[in-house]
Amino acid sequence: MSSYALAVDIGGTFTDVVLRDSTGRCWVDKTLTTHGDLLEGFFKAVDLAIGRAGATPAEVDDIVVHATTVVTNALIERKGPPTGLLVTEGFRDVLYIRDEHRYDMYDPLIEFPEPLVPREWTFGVHERALADGSIETPVDEAQIVAVAGRLKAAGIRSVAICFLNAYNQPANEQRTRE
Repeated sequence: MSSYALAVDIGGTFTDVVLRDSTGRCWVDKTLTTHGDLLEGFFKAVDLAIGRAGATPAEVDDIVVHATTVVTNALIERKGPPTGLLVTEGFRDVLYIRDEHRYDMYDPLIEFPEPLVPREWTFGVHERALADGSIETPVDEAQIVAVAGRLKAAGIRSVAICFLNAYNQPANEQRTRE
């Protein structure tokens, strides 16, 4: 039984797939992106490459890489559903502060694009995970229910949950998602 690595990129027009076996032999395929259901095109591309290689899905066990150019394009073009943002309390204005490196640091009049999520759809949530992974403050579930109601009433169909230190302790984000 061979070992295979797989890479898939869902683009705006095509979904590309590369399958490589343990000897370095590659199979490259392309299918049309299925915008109604991106997973449909993903699995069509994967099945095509695996079939051409004479492999089985169980043999894809080395590494699987997935990229979504279609998402990058949607961000750049500002397409997509209205989105809300939940952040740790005290960080509601993080998108407006823009505390990062400027691409033209000598232009004091530089104009930044509007943030992807308007301030009125950004909510600070009473919760805190520390950098060491401990939970200082569990998520305020009553607040989450109230915020969810406001977002739904505003027609928000997508919500990003971005709490501090969630990379090391995702419990508050996971509870909020539930």
